[in-house]
Amino acid sequence: MNYKKQALYNTVGNLVYMAALWLISVLIVHITGFEDAGVFSIAMSVGNVFFFIAVYGMRSFQGSDSLYQYSPGEYCTVRWITTGTAALCLTGYLLFAGYSFYISAAVIAYTLYKFAESASDVFFGELQRVGHLEICGISMSVKGVLSIAVFSAVLFVTKNLPAALLAMVLLAVAILIVYDIKGYRKYCPEKLTAKKEKVLSLLREGFPMLLTTVFPIVVTAVPRLAIEAYLGTEVLGIYSSISTPTVLITTLVPNILAPFMTLFGHLYHEGNLKKLYRMLWVSLIATAALGAVACALAYFLGDFVMGLVFGKEIVPHLGIFIPLILATTVYAFSMAANSVLISIRRPAFLTAFSAAALVLSLIAAYPLVERFGQMGAVWAYGLPFAAQFLLQLVFLTVALLFPRKKQTK
Repeated sequence: MNYKKQALYNTVGNLVYMAALWLISVLIVHITGFEDAGVFSIAMSVGNVFFFIAVYGMRSFQGSDSLYQYSPGEYCTVRWITTGTAALCLTGYLLFAGYSFYISAAVIAYTLYKFAESASDVFFGELQRVGHLEICGISMSVKGVLSIAVFSAVLFVTKNLPAALLAMVLLAVAILIVYDIKGYRKYCPEKLTAKKEKVLSLLREGFPMLLTTVFPIVVTAVPRLAIEAYLGTEVLGIYSSISTPTVLITTLVPNILAPFMTLFGHLYHEGNLKKLYRMLWVSLIATAALGAVACALAYFLGDFVMGLVFGKEIVPHLGIFIPLILATTVYAFSMAANSVLISIRRPAFLTAFSAAALVLSLIAAYPLVERFGQMGAVWAYGLPFAAQFLLQLVFLTVALLFPRKKQTK
């Protein structure tokens, strides 16, 4: 398998998709204003939590399942179960969240859009195992471009954010049926079958990875919810608009690493732990370089570009831009470390390190935002991931350089 080629396909597709979501947030500001941008931020913050419940942390695990411990049918069955569970959890959350009908409708529509992505993702995981991530790259690119066109047209005509998001849902479902499933069948024609005991085993084994993916999303959401509580929806819209470009970092890193998960799995099963540790450091150095480039661009071009895109009223708030990039880079460090932890099958430590970050966020976010405003939200975002990464790095150094005698199954 050509891992670099697969990484390129996966990265380009996901970059186009994430760029589309960023452009959508820009269009909202220009078409209906920062108030709707704040509503969109709430929809994304809440919807992403339930999206990650739906995907159950399975993509990296599925991609690194080089020995085919579980069949494609078992991964698909688990995905239908987890998506249904996520939908029920979303319903319960909205019943008690106290949002207005407008905000609730936006949250539901955005989450349904992400559920369609969850369905595509399980097929992409199988295509990754057989070396055909070009299907994923093309699908995500097309979805991103068409989402911009559909969303902007409906929002311009209706001035209604939930309606525009619902149009994106219909588009995503169409792409899933017409292209994603068809592409999967081309390279994976075998019938999808699942054994009950294997499905239950996969659900048990995947639960720590669910927590590992959901906890960081909550960590990123809590400071935003604190801003909404103390500073209002409009300020949240400004904060979200500034932070949106930083998502490029947390999109690039996991998507570049995703195709290498199969290789990481092979290295672990072969007992080549020192090479795996070297690859961890390569990914960390590359992530740091990406963060440094982003900081340089923000320093020299941030005021001009962000003012041009969002309007001059956002410029006085750009003092948080570079700190947000640094915090996001630290978050990406923890993502890279998680990739290796998943490959060496350490679910308990995955959960423990992510839980530590979550606890720190829940304790610190509201007091920091109350006292320091938007900059407090940046600290509440970055510090938990810094603590998590330090714990991960210490553990992986010991586990990979000083392993016990029996490391492989």
